[in-house]
Amino acid sequence: MMKTVTGDPAVIKESSYSTLLFVALNIPGSMHRISAYIIGVILTIALPAAAFELPIQPEPPFRTYTVSDGLNQRTVLATTQDQDGYLWVATFGGLNRFDGREFEGYTTLQGLRQNLVQALFVDSENRLWAGDAGGGLTVIQDGRVVRTYQPTGETRGVVRAIAQIGQTLYVGSQPGGIQTLDLDDPDAKLEPIDGSPSETLVLVVDNAGRILVISTEGLHRLMPEEGHRIELVDAEITAVERTTSGVVYVGNQDGKIGILSNSKVDWFEQTYSGRISGITVRDELIEWV
Repeated sequence: MMKTVTGDPAVIKESSYSTLLFVALNIPGSMHRISAYIIGVILTIALPAAAFELPIQPEPPFRTYTVSDGLNQRTVLATTQDQDGYLWVATFGGLNRFDGREFEGYTTLQGLRQNLVQALFVDSENRLWAGDAGGGLTVIQDGRVVRTYQPTGETRGVVRAIAQIGQTLYVGSQPGGIQTLDLDDPDAKLEPIDGSPSETLVLVVDNAGRILVISTEGLHRLMPEEGHRIELVDAEITAVERTTSGVVYVGNQDGKIGILSNSKVDWFEQTYSGRISGITVRDELIEWV
């Protein structure tokens, strides 16, 4: 199921609510304006200090999209937005592209390597990479499937995360660890990185061009400039997020959140109940699950 917030962006902007997590989208084609969207998470609002003195503003209307609206399947596994403004939605039943009004569907009939897509990534050339549950990749450019990549090695786990540094693509799988793909080589294949965490869940590129890796073993740092050397940063860290300004926030299994600088974490004083499994930072406000 997919939920989308609609409404007049000007009205929402001038209200006492400050919406977080999601930005306004200008969708091509219909040029339909979406003020914000929510897929499988909760829209969070922040009230100013003097909010209690202001009249209560109406909540923005929600619209729910299901298979009757064109979604391939109602369970959403991943989303991303490309440089043209299209919203891509991965489900158990394939992939959808949303232009603000209609969904276009992609399955194995349109060239997907596999319908069960688990990870989405838009590279520097605006190509969409769809990682599937069988460890492979499908590449979509200008709205059509242009190539697929087969998994390599004995272990073919679920693709959980994709990142890019220069012309090298990094693909994290569970199990299977991290693999690389040379984007300059048309004949390149996925190549495993020896010693990478076998249960890779999240890949985040830091300011120094290194990759922060969340796995079931904690937080590792992968250094491409040192022959893909991998070091353990903290076995207790379970979540990581890098802001557009380059600040790296981390969370751990004890409910702590802090800022990572090199290999040191400055933890905030407040501790939260339960394991931190994901962090999102927007407008200098932190949200976690």
